[in-house]
Amino acid sequence: MKRDADSVFCELTRSICPSCRKVIDAKVLLRDNKVYMRKRCPECGPFEALVYADAEAYTSQGRYNKPGTIPLAFGSEVHAGCPYDCGLCPDHEQHACLGIIEVNSACNMNCPLCFSDARPGYSLTLEEVEEMLDIRIALELRALKLAIPNLTRESLDKARGILETYDRCDEPHQWRDLNLAFHLALYGPCDRPRLVKMIEDEQLANSHFLRTYVSITVGRDDAQAEHYEILAACAARDSRRALRLLETHIEHTRLALQRRRAAFPPPATPGALRK
Repeated sequence: MKRDADSVFCELTRSICPSCRKVIDAKVLLRDNKVYMRKRCPECGPFEALVYADAEAYTSQGRYNKPGTIPLAFGSEVHAGCPYDCGLCPDHEQHACLGIIEVNSACNMNCPLCFSDARPGYSLTLEEVEEMLDIRIALELRALKLAIPNLTRESLDKARGILETYDRCDEPHQWRDLNLAFHLALYGPCDRPRLVKMIEDEQLANSHFLRTYVSITVGRDDAQAEHYEILAACAARDSRRALRLLETHIEHTRLALQRRRAAFPPPATPGALRK
């Protein structure tokens, strides 16, 4: 009796053997709303690895594809081909699409051609990320409390203008910058430059792991509604309501992260899973 395969073929790509590091063909497959890479090395055999925990999100991001950007100057020549000629070579086909902050530098691949210089190092746990959110709450609530009495019509209009740009923006990789700009527009009048700098540094340290991740998978509409509520409370000089809304806003990021983590737990061991 005929039966369907357990996965849907998505695309063909090139990868490396996790054992001998040889460049080989690989298939990207969709199964159980997850994305897997399956490859076979002539020397080492078959391998399969989970590469994305949400197939719907993975496929939907294809609409943001655009032609590669030709570099102003090439930094290398083509000899052995990608990925061996890593850098801005004449065959470069990418563009700046999403900034990356590594939350786990303990990569086990040890690739000699790694562009991110991965090495044994830190690996943030969910608990550590949640602690970052606690730090955000402490710093940002203090900054907003000090800023509200000093908010001017100009600073409120600036914050509102950022939210309106946010509404029109369809590029997820820009949402992080707009989110940060909105919050800093409200905190700037607190007249504590070192406090504002600490907030900026803390958000930049984890925003790609949290803000972009949560925005893409959960959506921005709820976050934007909360932004407008916070702005309205600030404009009304209602400090108590503004602070309560801000704390709830940051806590929603924590809850969204926990839900996604529970729905798509990480694999038991990193790297490729041999079958």
